[in-house]
Amino acid sequence: MPPALRLAGLAIEAQAAAIRARTCATGRRVVLGAIAAALALFALALLHVAGWLALLPVLGPVGAPLALASADLALAAVLVLVARRRDPAAEAAERARDVALAALGPTLAAPAGLIPLAGLAAELIQGLRRRQSRSHTAGLSRVREDARRE
Repeated sequence: MPPALRLAGLAIEAQAAAIRARTCATGRRVVLGAIAAALALFALALLHVAGWLALLPVLGPVGAPLALASADLALAAVLVLVARRRDPAAEAAERARDVALAALGPTLAAPAGLIPLAGLAAELIQGLRRRQSRSHTAGLSRVREDARRE
């Protein structure tokens, strides 16, 4: 296989890995955001009432809400930091793609938009293969179970 095609294949695989990693990172951010929203809407309302009532005799009518607000800000800061964390796998895949594309240089005269499309095509093909593999594995499991029953 010519080196240019090998490098193009490497670039396509790296792009597919970058897409997978970005998708996982986005999903993780969405889940963490939903958890943060659920905490904010349901649990914090009750915790505020209970905390305010518990702190009122100790800190007074001004100190109790200030202490609760400080705790809220600290919790919000932690959740924002966790949600914004970047995925090192996505960054590594993007660097591998960039190195492969840089090595390709002028040897492949393809428009710049084809590489991401090729990565998407590779991702779709891998998804189809996984589905076929799962259905094949599930079929084998059923055959084995039927054989055990008999």
